[in-house]
Amino acid sequence: MVDEADLHTALPHLAADRPAFIGTHAELAGPVDAATAQLASGDWKSYATYLQSRPDEAELLAIRMMFSLCREYRFRLHIVHLASALALPELQAAREEGLDVSVETCPHLSAS
Repeated sequence: MVDEADLHTALPHLAADRPAFIGTHAELAGPVDAATAQLASGDWKSYATYLQSRPDEAELLAIRMMFSLCREYRFRLHIVHLASALALPELQAAREEGLDVSVETCPHLSAS
């Protein structure tokens, strides 16, 4: 698990000789930590509780951060396990902008 500062440190070295390929499970800790704290008394054996602990915001903010880094360091970006359909318009816009972005999905379905 790395944060934006770690990526700013590593990316100039990774992309120095040739374009780097970065795969990321895009999820920022802040929104996940906040959601998890609100669910402290939740039923953690319930899949619904897990789903609530992974807000769309965690993925969307991480993807936006990765796009920004991709613009700066010009690497190939692959988003693994995309769960939020809310990111699809932004992914399309990034491709139209010329960013080298690919994605695979991993839907988190409700158990109900």
